[in-house]
Amino acid sequence: MKKSITYAGINQTKKNPIYWSKLYGGQLVESGAYRNLCHTVTINILGFNYVDNDRYHNTFHLREDNTDSS
Repeated sequence: MKKSITYAGINQTKKNPIYWSKLYGGQLVESGAYRNLCHTVTINILGFNYVDNDRYHNTFHLREDNTDSS
C-alpha cells in the first residue's frame, strides 16, 4: 500500500502532478512549440518507502522508469 505524503494537512502525493503541470503550463505560449519547454525536476526527500522496491533512487516520467508503476 502506498503512503500519502501530507504536509500542513494537504495530501502532497496528489498535489505533486498539479505543481508539475503548472510548471509546464506557465511556459506555454500561443502557437509555441512544445520542444521549447524547459525540463522540470521534482525532488522529494521522504522518511519512508513510497515505492515498493529496494532501490534508493527512483525516477519517473509520468510513470516510474523501471517498474511501470504509476
